[in-house]
Amino acid sequence: MPLASKKGSRTERSVSREIISRIYNIILRLFFNLNVQDAQCGFKAISQKTAKEIIPLVKNNNWFFDTEFLILSQLKKYKIDEIPVEWREKRFKERKTKVKIIRTIAEDLLGLLRIKIQYLFHKY
Repeated sequence: MPLASKKGSRTERSVSREIISRIYNIILRLFFNLNVQDAQCGFKAISQKTAKEIIPLVKNNNWFFDTEFLILSQLKKYKIDEIPVEWREKRFKERKTKVKIIRTIAEDLLGLLRIKIQYLFHKY
């Protein structure tokens, strides 16, 4: 399914992955006003100064890590910029994903709730 999320970007991935990604990004906008096209894109580039400040605050070491990193960066007033990329999901019948989708969704939603509660109680 070819899609263009950021001007100049091209993404090809399964319909189910695209739907989950879009819903997740809507949730991030609603909870945190985080306006990114793909919060869980695996590539992040940061300065050493930013890494030293933000990474120690991140509690999750699993799939939620990137989302938590982005939210905390935004809460700390760091500028978040996206650059266009071309990305294709390549799946073969023999190679199934190792992601446990229900467990990952539950972990992400609990992580979002944890961050929201901590933010409301000025823990960041």
